[in-house]
Amino acid sequence: MSSSKLNLGGIVTLMAPIVLIFFLSTSPGYTYHQPDESMIIVSFKKTTERRTLCDDSQMEDFRSTEDTQRSHMRKKGRNCGSRDRVSLEMIINMDGDERFNGLIQPSGLNSDGVVFIYERFSIKAGDHTIEVKVRDNKDPNAEFKTFKESISLKGHEIAVIDYDKGKDSFFLITGDSTFRTMAK
Repeated sequence: MSSSKLNLGGIVTLMAPIVLIFFLSTSPGYTYHQPDESMIIVSFKKTTERRTLCDDSQMEDFRSTEDTQRSHMRKKGRNCGSRDRVSLEMIINMDGDERFNGLIQPSGLNSDGVVFIYERFSIKAGDHTIEVKVRDNKDPNAEFKTFKESISLKGHEIAVIDYDKGKDSFFLITGDSTFRTMAK
């Protein structure tokens, strides 16, 4: 009999920390957002324009040197001009309030990569109007491309703004996996 009491006491002693850890990890519930908050995430990558392009004489030189190279030495998809790309200027307005205004630099050592952006905004649940303005910073006097969309979000719902390279347009992905292209 004494050995069964010892076994039962040992089991209780070993199980007590496990039960305590389980209780403390599940009992005090924590939510990151308030019940009436939603989130908008802007996450995309975009290839901007090259900083300088070739003129006609440089293009002829480029093509003539390419024709003299053997086919296995040619760089496929290579373009004439500089490799570095311009930055992207972006403004995000929600319900008329400016939430983001920034100049995003291209990635890469020589600024020859794509522009990456990831921004999050907490907003109250309900109906909102989102306006996204973008412009490649090659010509500072150029007009912004403006995309605008109305959205209705519930509490704890997340909407993602992404970029479609093929259509050169932004689109929204909402919590019910709906894709909506933002109107220009």
